[in-house]
Amino acid sequence: MKKSVFALSAVFLLFWLGSCQQPGPGDPENPDIPENKVDLELLVLDSLNGSPVDGVEVKLYPEGDSSPAYTGVSRSDGSVIIAVNEDEADILYDIVSAKNDRASCKIQSFSFENGKLPVLYNHDLMMTSFSAEAPSITSVEYSGNGTDWFVAEGSIDSADLNYIRVSARARTEIKETSWCGYGIKISLNGIITHWDGLAASSFEKEGEQIGSTGYYETVALFDLSTHDYMAGSYSLFVNAYDVAANRVEQTSELIITTDAPSADASLAGVIPVITQFTGKTYSVSRDYYGTPIDPVKRIALPEGSTTFNGEGTTYYIALDISIAEEIRRIDVLRSDDGGNTYKVLDRNLTFSNPTSAGNYSYSDFDPTIELEHSYFYKVIAYNGSGASEESESVSLTLLPPHNTLLTAPANKSTSDSLMPEFTFSITNTELLDTDRAQYLQFQLQIRDTTAPIYSLPIKWDRVNNTLDILGNAVPSEYVGYFVNEDTAAGTITVYYSGFNLIFGLSGLEAGKTYEWNIIDEGHGTYFSNEYYNNDGTILLGQEQSLASNSASGQGTLNGWFTLTISDMAQ
Repeated sequence: MKKSVFALSAVFLLFWLGSCQQPGPGDPENPDIPENKVDLELLVLDSLNGSPVDGVEVKLYPEGDSSPAYTGVSRSDGSVIIAVNEDEADILYDIVSAKNDRASCKIQSFSFENGKLPVLYNHDLMMTSFSAEAPSITSVEYSGNGTDWFVAEGSIDSADLNYIRVSARARTEIKETSWCGYGIKISLNGIITHWDGLAASSFEKEGEQIGSTGYYETVALFDLSTHDYMAGSYSLFVNAYDVAANRVEQTSELIITTDAPSADASLAGVIPVITQFTGKTYSVSRDYYGTPIDPVKRIALPEGSTTFNGEGTTYYIALDISIAEEIRRIDVLRSDDGGNTYKVLDRNLTFSNPTSAGNYSYSDFDPTIELEHSYFYKVIAYNGSGASEESESVSLTLLPPHNTLLTAPANKSTSDSLMPEFTFSITNTELLDTDRAQYLQFQLQIRDTTAPIYSLPIKWDRVNNTLDILGNAVPSEYVGYFVNEDTAAGTITVYYSGFNLIFGLSGLEAGKTYEWNIIDEGHGTYFSNEYYNNDGTILLGQEQSLASNSASGQGTLNGWFTLTISDMAQ
């Protein structure tokens, strides 16, 4: 009895063990179990300097599919290891790599079977951008034997179309700045048959520079001898493009037709070639990168102004920027929260024509700029190989608009002096407080009834009591010959005697009538004055004209005043 029980137990145990045995990988009875995997290796590098880039997502799309089959992320050494099904290791893939702060890169129709390591170049988009010229195709030639070459035009015997040679050129800046090079590819009816690209760290194929034109030329050879042309029409595309796949490309399309009666005689007949050039521009811009520039000067004291457009007041901020050495571009940063955080206003700011050596200008036209709000600015400068540290900041505050009023001499009055005094007031008396406004900038303009005579532009440092007139420094002991301020009355007086000191004039002419005004920078209609305080903050006020004023132009609320010099004036 015990023997029977043991035998039955042994059978049950074998049955139980068999039922618990798991199927192997790829077992069709359990499709959830993964098949055997093969590791595919890729590499992600910076498109400028060839350094490894980590954190870039890489996707493998089976050729023709819109959804990725596999994904991976680059490691600190730039490498990416993606495990794929063994039976899918040798198919063609479109490879795409992307990261939020980097330009995407794409390699089409790649086969891992060829043993080559696919390298994806992803450029850092957080660096400063600059515009660049597209690579362009300069010639497309064909040959039947690879030795004798002919320009691809007119009627061509299809038997001679075994090789195509493409020449393309690009500016030398591609090498000197952050371009990773450019390549040439060819496709027939949309299928890439060959492509040739230049790696970021290698320019052996750049060819020779074309004289002193600033261009260099590259030549690529394509072998089409193994392609069997069927009767019909083909589109042959030749492209010059940025290797990082996000700059520009120029395409030459050749329409190839054969009138062969059958596939067996497909190489007979005539191939008329039509070349058509088109351009394509990508939205992603290229950037500078490198080591810090040393030194970079502090930003010069900014200058700012406001404009009146007739329908309302629009404010903008103009910065004058001083840099210690020649640069190619500048990043402008602004803080709206007292200098705690900064945002980049412009990453594509180039300066081909600086105002003077080392001096540059930038205007912030952001419509969100508000009155009575302080803004802080910094810059980062770039040359061909590097980026500076952030500059020190400057701050700017916009004050509410003000009106400038002419007060004396009264309009249409007569003066017994050949050197009269001219007085005006500023409705925003805050501007007369030296704790807020260190500088006042304005000018007295006097003219006869038909044309301007002289303008006396004045920048008055009211803290140090010095003047800047036409770039000339006037020390404090002579300031009283030009201006005087009555803080209690809120008025400023400008003396005609200043013209005598600056221009050597003896005085106005007796018996003659003049017009006078206080305006900004020589303009004859509603322009601003500029006000600066002690710590570099600009306080801007707006002069505003009224439509009822003289059409001849005015800078003050009550327009031009007339003044007659009496016949007996001295």
